[in-house]
Amino acid sequence: EATARAFAEAGATVILVARRFERLQALSAENIRTGGHALAVPTDLRNRDQITHLVQTTLNTFYRIDVLANIAGWGRYDWFEELSPEDLRDQYEVNVLGLAELTRQVIPTMKAQRSGYILNMNSYASEIAVPPITVYASTKYALAGLSDGVRRELLPWGIEVISIHAGGVKDTEFNQHAADQGG
Repeated sequence: EATARAFAEAGATVILVARRFERLQALSAENIRTGGHALAVPTDLRNRDQITHLVQTTLNTFYRIDVLANIAGWGRYDWFEELSPEDLRDQYEVNVLGLAELTRQVIPTMKAQRSGYILNMNSYASEIAVPPITVYASTKYALAGLSDGVRRELLPWGIEVISIHAGGVKDTEFNQHAADQGG
């Protein structure tokens, strides 16, 4: 939400993406009230058809994509052996596979434009895996490798890939969920 606000304040047209439509609508209305342009497109990164719909809706509405800010992330604060198979799978599907699929679908547009920025919100966890976020950290290791390789692939087309390795961020749902789970 803070990133969407910052982009809108800078004058960007912002496509807001998340699973919860009500929150997207509220943020979209807020951006529009403050003079920005926003479009809310509910998308679950675990669903390739929804990712395709997101990219096509963006292109059909605005005809280009200048910045892809991959900020979605999901983690379960628990010991490895305590994770359910769904918790394990979902972390990889959101943090790695969904992000990679969205990026893969945006690349042809940016190549045709011969410009673009792909911002991948990573984590300090990509540098050191500490229990009980071992699986989350492993997804961030994967994202670091993906970002590095794609950055090299896309440089000839004027596309920059930036990996941001943030530390802990206060007042997020991730932190609240961790606290709820005893972390």
